[in-house]
Amino acid sequence: MPEAVPTALVVVLAVVGFVAFFVALWCVVVPALSLGGWFWLARHYRDRGPEPTGEAFRGAHAQIGWTGYRGLRVTVTDEALHLSLPRLFQLGHPPLRIPWEAFAAIPAGRLTFLIGAAFRVTPPGVRVFVRPKPVDAAVRAHVARDSPPFS
Repeated sequence: MPEAVPTALVVVLAVVGFVAFFVALWCVVVPALSLGGWFWLARHYRDRGPEPTGEAFRGAHAQIGWTGYRGLRVTVTDEALHLSLPRLFQLGHPPLRIPWEAFAAIPAGRLTFLIGAAFRVTPPGVRVFVRPKPVDAAVRAHVARDSPPFS
């Protein structure tokens, strides 16, 4: 007659199996989310330089393409807008450095239900929406200064 498998072994195998499944799922889902827009921006604007110095905002929200992000670090410098995610979410989401010349404002009338600043980044033509108010105001100031309106 076969011996019963010890309960402790079953529990350990279940926990290890769950952790392995969760890590594998994380490694698929997080990079897949970047296909909503971050991936396309990274092809043109990946930031390989040192940590930027400028007006920094932590915990900002953004909609990049069709994917929403919370907890972004947004740094506004005279040359560019820098976006990065916390380390846990950086798989498939490298830091971005988008020069102000790449932005075009989207008229406010097109986004009447949203409160924030919306822009199109060209290339690749991805829509970027940022909030809350301090981030919105800092970004709008640079885009208004350097970019023609989006039509």
